[in-house]
Amino acid sequence: MKNLTLYTGLLIILSIFMSTSCKKDDDDDTRYLTKVYDNSSLNEEYQWQGNQLQKINNYNSQGEIIRYQEFKYSDGKLAQLDDYSSTKKNVVKINKLGYNNLLDYNNSLFHEKNRLKGTVDPDANITLYSYSRYKYLDGKVNKVSYYTKTNNDLYVTNSYDTIEYNGTQISKYKRYWDNEIVSYVTFTWGNDNVTSENYFSNQNGNFVLSQKIDYQYDDKINKYKAIMNLPLIEPEILSKNNQISAESASYFGSSVYKSAISIAYQYNSDNYPTQQTETDADRQNELKVYSFEYR
Repeated sequence: MKNLTLYTGLLIILSIFMSTSCKKDDDDDTRYLTKVYDNSSLNEEYQWQGNQLQKINNYNSQGEIIRYQEFKYSDGKLAQLDDYSSTKKNVVKINKLGYNNLLDYNNSLFHEKNRLKGTVDPDANITLYSYSRYKYLDGKVNKVSYYTKTNNDLYVTNSYDTIEYNGTQISKYKRYWDNEIVSYVTFTWGNDNVTSENYFSNQNGNFVLSQKIDYQYDDKINKYKAIMNLPLIEPEILSKNNQISAESASYFGSSVYKSAISIAYQYNSDNYPTQQTETDADRQNELKVYSFEYR
């Protein structure tokens, strides 16, 4: 299978948060994701206070925490997301669920976290490396600013994102660096699911389509339902249901590179996924197996 390659400015999944736990009640039908396993190894751990996400721990294959994120709220809305990582200067690769082999970048759960410098050495000090601040308009996030620690322990920002909506659904986000747009992504929706993404990169002042990804879905409950109060600009989390296929076309000049995966699930009695198996749609070889626990 050909791995997909995004334009450099788009090697990051942008995470954007809207209203948090006040947006919907903590009902008995909602199951809260608590643990994610990559094969049999604990990969991620979600910690909750009621229906409000407080912390996410990331583990290495030895079961040691190598990174974590903490959430800060104000008036029921996410105000700041702190990311703690090692002070060492080796790049950490911590992948979010899904499509690691389909998408040729670190598909991390939160925006810019795949760019963090860190280490898999659990004995290294884990300190606040970066944080994100959120601004709201009409109850929805319309701007996210990113702050990164410098060598002299100051936090500076040169980048931010702006978000556009069609009603309550995210339709477009723009990424800025030094107040100039470097890339943007548009979303198409159907039946409350993101059915396609289109990535555009700035090439000599012109925005050119660099990648298109199409998705199909099952009719079961999204494993991230509880996190939809913190919507991410990630179709797997934004959507009502679970993705069962992803087909991508990447454009490089006159060349087009295509790839696809299929995704199969096992479900519990509440119709939440308990296991996710990703398969190369062309070669039919198994790529990844994840399992999930809830409370």
